[in-house]
Amino acid sequence: MAQLTCEILTPEQEVYTGEIKSITAPGVDGYFGVLNMHAPLITALGEGELKVTDASGADHFWKVNGGFLEVLDNRVSVMARELEAFTKKRTDWN
Repeated sequence: MAQLTCEILTPEQEVYTGEIKSITAPGVDGYFGVLNMHAPLITALGEGELKVTDASGADHFWKVNGGFLEVLDNRVSVMARELEAFTKKRTDWN
């Protein structure tokens, strides 16, 4: 079975590249998740928490403020307008 790979980009830099188990993202109509073998998808991102669980099971978190997410052939590409990394899950963005 093919592995799910992910790349997260901003206009300034490549933020993350690697094999992942899952990604959870804030869509404009609510949060959604992507797992291995997900159907092709292109969607706009809203503002909120972007969570990646890497192949080892470690979680990575970013605050995202707009952009797009594409899923195609077991590859997730996130093109984010703005990203802010943090180490623990936040419940309040203020």
